[in-house]
Amino acid sequence: MSEFTNDAATAARARAAARALIDLGDRIAAQHKGGLAVETVHVAVAPAAWSWWRLITDSARIVLEMEERGYGVVAAPVMRNLINHTLALQWLVDGGETALKALDDYSDKQLLQLIEDAVANNWSVDEPTAEALRAAIAERAADPAVAKFSKEIGSPKGLMKAYGAQALYVLYRLLCAYSHTTRATAQAYQHLDGEHDPELRETPVDLGDGNVIWTAVCLIQAGRVMDTVLAGQPLTATLDEATTLMGLPEAILPGRVAIAPGR
Repeated sequence: MSEFTNDAATAARARAAARALIDLGDRIAAQHKGGLAVETVHVAVAPAAWSWWRLITDSARIVLEMEERGYGVVAAPVMRNLINHTLALQWLVDGGETALKALDDYSDKQLLQLIEDAVANNWSVDEPTAEALRAAIAERAADPAVAKFSKEIGSPKGLMKAYGAQALYVLYRLLCAYSHTTRATAQAYQHLDGEHDPELRETPVDLGDGNVIWTAVCLIQAGRVMDTVLAGQPLTATLDEATTLMGLPEAILPGRVAIAPGR
């Protein structure tokens, strides 16, 4: 098995593994234009899982392309979203219909906030829509499981904590520096050596191999989840090859953290 480290050799293997999984995902997508053949237990979540898996795959494609062109800084916000959606996909499939309700709950709350902001700025808004959202939110509030899941999907930190992946949140936060208006982006097109005045760059600074390596990891994790949803498990062989190539353990998915009674 290859050694999984943060270096150019691992990045090269990661590119190969990621490309194989992206290509397989594209072939599966072409075959399922008319509808999905899925495992019975996952029928309810399959459409949403499919959308997130395809978003993850296309995001990975963009990250690889931008990294190859030397624009890793520009790809960082996509990488951040890729990491979040990868764990969210597992959360969705693990949670089933409760997760679907929670996703609706979080989305309705966000939409209601948008409507209220629009009204505050004198935009014309369909008030019956807002009332329907409030009613749906109030109805779901009576279900503690939905409320718990809604808080998780609304917070990357909470989601990662629920799966014992606090270390992943550190990586997420690192990418936040390139997703917001920060010193990191203000200096991204400067050459700084600490001794001389900044020199302006035509292209951004190199962030290293991390984005490429984690892109492959995310594709493997998302693939393992989606393989349980699709009938016949069409991803298994390619996932096994990618896992071995990367030097990753077969049991790569995090598990939900058990919460002690009364907490």
